[in-house]
Amino acid sequence: QKTKSFNFSKMKDKTLCILAYDKNKNNWSEKPDKLKAVEEAKRRGLVCADRNGKKKKNLAKETQRKNIINQQVNSQSVEKTQVKAQISYEQKEFLNIVKKAQSSANIAANDMQRGGFLATRSMELCNLLIPINFRVNNWVGTINNVDSNSDGKGVLSIKLAKHIFVETWNNSFSDIVAKTLLEPNTPIFNVAAQMAKGDNVKFSGNFLKQDTHCIEEQSVTLNGKVSEPEFTFKFSNIQKINN
Repeated sequence: QKTKSFNFSKMKDKTLCILAYDKNKNNWSEKPDKLKAVEEAKRRGLVCADRNGKKKKNLAKETQRKNIINQQVNSQSVEKTQVKAQISYEQKEFLNIVKKAQSSANIAANDMQRGGFLATRSMELCNLLIPINFRVNNWVGTINNVDSNSDGKGVLSIKLAKHIFVETWNNSFSDIVAKTLLEPNTPIFNVAAQMAKGDNVKFSGNFLKQDTHCIEEQSVTLNGKVSEPEFTFKFSNIQKINN
């Protein structure tokens, strides 16, 4: 069956290119029964050198899509840089101490070694936090979780760095003494309730002093305490930034 009997106007771009383009000569076909296919391909403005005219035809659209994605990535990078620039000296030192213990724990041969790293971290954190009475101002992080307990009190977790969090307790029993849960209808509760995971925030408040490890931490296992610490924190203020 000759191609001149085909309905080229309804043919897909890729199929049309296969008929119209002579890959051996790397040019449009010169065969009489394929001239109509060539004419239709040219009318559509196809570039059929790789037998994929449709892809070539949409190259500009794809380039535009990639440019938009790059702009979004660059915008996110700028936001991260802006957040990083706002980190205070105390927060930088805090993260350095915690990250050093994390790195050591990851290569530890046993839990006795991890216990030693935890003790060292506790001592260094106390040296940092005691002079400021365990209170911090305008630290920055990213919302990890916004929730409530069964009584409707606010549960808040903020990510400071990879596997490092400051957060309220998530239940009233554990929070009897610390009272970190956010009380409904208070200013900080109302502000936090409008936030979502991933929001960049600035916050103030205080860590809970503890005799054993300097500050209270919620992990059950030793490895969790060192490698993925969740420090108990009583928030006094929080606000969204860079949004």
